[in-house]
Amino acid sequence: MLGDGGRGTVEGVEAAGRFLVLLWMLVPIVWMVLASFKPGVAQLSSTPVFVFKPTMQHYMALFTGGYLVKGLTLDAVTGE
Repeated sequence: MLGDGGRGTVEGVEAAGRFLVLLWMLVPIVWMVLASFKPGVAQLSSTPVFVFKPTMQHYMALFTGGYLVKGLTLDAVTGE
């Protein structure tokens, strides 16, 4: 350990930096996925709600309300 020129320390700092970058990139994605399972009122709360009862109401509305098919059809027709 004494004769390695601090290589272990540099590798540790690099690993910590990679972990922080990965965390920086994944937290917003996890936050959005969790928000999609919150009831509509909890999504719009001015204070964050960390404990909530998950619901599938948004996904049921997306797939049964026809919004997905209408949106994809409009996008395919107009090309926008």
